[in-house]
Amino acid sequence: YRIRTNLNVVSPEFIIADTVFDRVTRAALKGFYYQRCGVSLPFAYAGWYLHGFCHTGDATFHATAESTGTVNAVGGWHDAGDYGKYVVNAGITVGTLLLAHSLYPERFSADDVGIPESGNGVPDLLDEVRSELEWMLKMQAGNGGVFTKLTKTAFESFVMPQNDAGTRYIYQISSTATGDFAAVMARASATYLPYDATFAARCRTAAERAWSFLSSH
Repeated sequence: YRIRTNLNVVSPEFIIADTVFDRVTRAALKGFYYQRCGVSLPFAYAGWYLHGFCHTGDATFHATAESTGTVNAVGGWHDAGDYGKYVVNAGITVGTLLLAHSLYPERFSADDVGIPESGNGVPDLLDEVRSELEWMLKMQAGNGGVFTKLTKTAFESFVMPQNDAGTRYIYQISSTATGDFAAVMARASATYLPYDATFAARCRTAAERAWSFLSSH
């Protein structure tokens, strides 16, 4: 459609339809793929947003974590404006995406968005969210609490992710991170049950351990 005024001013062409947001929805979902951390993004999937393997050494415990040494915390998504990774931010995003899928499964059933998992019989939204969930699971301590974030002591300069060198630390357990984690993992356990019962059970156990920690602290 176009709108034409009585002064013969014509608007740009636009669409009126119940699918008007389909293209932007797919583009927004694909945007999460570009934020993946710890992996390479090949041209076949990322186009000009490609980059090499990054942050494969995550992570060292910060003094605030009351732990020492290192732990495998590779994966997940970079945050919006930096290469850090934050459980609370992740909880907000993952929770929203899982809720969207729960409320409107037919709107988020696409399996052809153009990520490596496309075509595997699982909605790409759930494939992409799982990449973040897998990282979140690595942020749970042995006592059930959840470490709040993984980042450098100072933000990196404006560089490609594979050029971001330096030690990246896991910081202290927090109630907020643990609560977000418990809620997200509980919802994930129900959402993924039809697709991967083993992963769903893993999420449920993690949620219960986080809730137990909160109940005791």
